[in-house]
Amino acid sequence: MRMRERLKGQVIHGGATSRVGSACRVNAVSPDAIATPGPNELLASSETGQQRAKMIAATVPPGLFGRAHQIAKAVVFLASDDSSYVMGIELFVDGGFAQV
Repeated sequence: MRMRERLKGQVIHGGATSRVGSACRVNAVSPDAIATPGPNELLASSETGQQRAKMIAATVPPGLFGRAHQIAKAVVFLASDDSSYVMGIELFVDGGFAQV
């Protein structure tokens, strides 16, 4: 496991366990490649970029980039009362990339 992943896990777990008994919940959202204006323009600006975009999209099971609204919906869920029993998790919103 890479250092960054271990540190992220420690922060999530430590934050969650230190908040036991409080109304504060600690969770994390981990997106993958998301279609946003900056990367879209950069990747579309050259043939190499377009090839790279296809290569990146091919690594995700649905075969396409995620959209910002999909990440936002996951964040809204974690911030809502619907997730009141969810604590200390890392929610991968990555089209299944972390699972393959």
